[in-house]
Amino acid sequence: MKLNHLFKQLNLDVSHVEKVHGGDINETYCLHTTKAKFFLKINIAKQYPDMFLKEANGLETLRQHTQFPIPKVLDHGTINNLQYLLLEWVDKGIPSTDTQFKLGAGIAKMHQVSQDYFGFEEDNYIGSLLQTNSPKEDWAAFYTHCRILPLVKLLRDANTFSKKMLKKQKNTALH
Repeated sequence: MKLNHLFKQLNLDVSHVEKVHGGDINETYCLHTTKAKFFLKINIAKQYPDMFLKEANGLETLRQHTQFPIPKVLDHGTINNLQYLLLEWVDKGIPSTDTQFKLGAGIAKMHQVSQDYFGFEEDNYIGSLLQTNSPKEDWAAFYTHCRILPLVKLLRDANTFSKKMLKKQKNTALH
């Protein structure tokens, strides 16, 4: 089993493995050990190069700019073309009457952090799609060139979007 080899390489004494829901492209598990529980994500490294390195970098950036409980990255890497991300396990809490208010306030506070450009220091993934984060001077340019137009191009390349629709979308997005 591929997990047992991974556990051995990571020096994890796993007593119980529980498969959990974590999206469509990764296998995700709750690992029970004598010391703690951990969250493990794995996938085939060749399919999504550096996906978990980029995710680890994104999680660390979030940890620096929010009071939300962001899980700590414990390890990530590739072993025999199996890419993995090991995180601390965060138990699901019980929502209180002000949970949604606190979430909204926390997101608003996180978005008050500013920098000289819109974007991120590296490209990353949104699901299975590589996501460009090239710096742009304003939000509209970033959203247009790094979010909307790459998706429109994917649709066009899949013959889902005609050239006429693509031209209309470009003109709409640029105004």
